[in-house]
Amino acid sequence: LDPVVLAQEVEISYSASVANAYIPSDFVLGAMRNGPGDVEPSGPMRLGVDVARFGDDKTVLTPRDDRIVYPQESWGKLDTMQTASRVKDFVLTWNEANPKRPIEQIAVDVIGIGAGVVDRLNEFDELKGIQIVGVNSSLKMDDGRNYNLRAFMWRAGREWLDPKNGPVSLPSGQGGQELQVDLTALHYSYRGSLLLIESKEDAKDRGIKSPDRADSLMLTFAEPVTSTDVRPTRRERNWRTA
Repeated sequence: LDPVVLAQEVEISYSASVANAYIPSDFVLGAMRNGPGDVEPSGPMRLGVDVARFGDDKTVLTPRDDRIVYPQESWGKLDTMQTASRVKDFVLTWNEANPKRPIEQIAVDVIGIGAGVVDRLNEFDELKGIQIVGVNSSLKMDDGRNYNLRAFMWRAGREWLDPKNGPVSLPSGQGGQELQVDLTALHYSYRGSLLLIESKEDAKDRGIKSPDRADSLMLTFAEPVTSTDVRPTRRERNWRTA
């Protein structure tokens, strides 16, 4: 393994900094030093759902207020129907406990088996009125900056974490160290002048486990929260198919 990967994955040295990492470790560590009470919540609430595709990958839920990420939940080895039900239960429990900050958007990775989760979520009457977004991170972008939607999301996440743009809070408790590794492990490159973020498959070839926690967070940057009656069209999102 790469020495830094060895430090992170085997020696459990979470402060190790990956060369050519897209997100600097000091951005993440600074955000983890801020508790939820240190940052003013401003909404709206989003939920990112990175659906496990195979093997040891985990399905991860990430609830994010505008400037605050709350503790993530993860599990493995559930089918799409079970996963959708668990997402629904999480949303209903959250909204009952936080009526002033209800989850208004659920963004789900639809590459792999995630499309089935989106279909099932749209069938639940209890989730009517919540914007449910299927996110295909491989879709090409026409914004002149990012190669695909994955790069767009990670760029938005990096700018969100940058301390010069204001304080944010990341969970540092259970799962926090895994989130830190996930966020700081991926490499980046450019295709022409367009940003390209390392894929899960390429990261695994380097010995990096699937960055499920980081990808779940980045899904919350895929699309703005809008009224479920007036959702943006693909043209308004500046997306085009490959």
